Amino acid sequence: MPRNMKECHSPDPELSRLLRAWTIEPAPPPGFASGVWRRIETRAAARPAPAWRGMLTAVLHALRQPAFATAWIALLLLAGAGTGIVQGQRTAESLHVQMQGRYVQSIDPFASAIDPERGP
Repeated sequence: MPRNMKECHSPDPELSRLLRAWTIEPAPPPGFASGVWRRIETRAAARPAPAWRGMLTAVLHALRQPAFATAWIALLLLAGAGTGIVQGQRTAESLHVQMQGRYVQSIDPFASAIDPERGP
């Protein structure tokens, strides 16, 4: 019984020559490239634009007008300043409570913490 294909078939030099010379040259059907581009364009045109893109376009168009751009910058500055004020108040309040606790501990080292409702 043969162990592999080489042992099973005797070599045929003519067949080997024909197999080595055989090449495939595939050619796409006529109009293949234009058909692909047509399908791409059709799908791109059929897909609706997202809502955010329209809003972004409108805002960018409005920002070209100096009055709107100035108002937008002023609004952003006010929002930033308001956020900074609120954060500063929170930080100052936290530091005030910490400093009260340190003061009480400096007067009475055995005091554990200050009760903010009763005061020092």
